[in-house]
Amino acid sequence: MAQTTVVTAARPGWVEDGQWDEFQLFVHLSVGAGDRVWKNQPLFDLETVKVRFEVPSPVEGKVLGVYVDDGARVGPNAPIMKIAF
Repeated sequence: MAQTTVVTAARPGWVEDGQWDEFQLFVHLSVGAGDRVWKNQPLFDLETVKVRFEVPSPVEGKVLGVYVDDGARVGPNAPIMKIAF
């Protein structure tokens, strides 16, 4: 049976813990449900009022589902997509 992982709007290393809850994030999808992805391939960008950064795939696998629409506003640590590996 395949394992799965949920990729979230995770805090990048340059953001301090206390600041993360203040961010307003917008998601820009690079892949969709059914797409095959490789480890470290960009899955989506998160955009704040000051910066936009890529979130890479933690695993090689297949995108089972996407929980948000492109351009959606999400909160910190919101689930974005599920990948089977």
